[in-house]
Amino acid sequence: MKGARILGQHLFVAQDVGRPRKFTPDEIEKRWEKYKAKCDGNVKKRQVTTTTTDADGKKVKETTVSNVLAPLTYTIDGFCLFLPLSRRLWADYREDEDYAEVCERIEDECKDNVRGRFEDGTLNTRLAGIWLGRYPEYRTQQETKISGGVPVVISGEGDLSD
Repeated sequence: MKGARILGQHLFVAQDVGRPRKFTPDEIEKRWEKYKAKCDGNVKKRQVTTTTTDADGKKVKETTVSNVLAPLTYTIDGFCLFLPLSRRLWADYREDEDYAEVCERIEDECKDNVRGRFEDGTLNTRLAGIWLGRYPEYRTQQETKISGGVPVVISGEGDLSD
């Protein structure tokens, strides 16, 4: 039995302590779908001003305002704000084996969404390195770690005084 200890004649079992999780994996899944629908249905107002000349030769400015579909990119930061949940708590959920699968799938969908926006031209491709560079599978350069050291030999032959 995990977490069991015998102290004297009593058996104590360690239990999870602290606050229970705010969301279940199913609730996170449902909220993720709502977040995606919100991002995909995002609308912004677009104002267009046109200048025309009337019959008297005067210039007339006409401004029209319309709603334009402007989908937002899926991000973990945006999803955490939508829940609401801090990034620190998201990382805790990510580490919990009960939540790991749903969290990983959500993160994969975020990557796929932003990659698709670069491919279809919705996002400026010059930003691709910044956005996708944080994911190892999209990095263009290989990281190299060098370990070890160079031995330093100090002999007593020189004068090291001030």
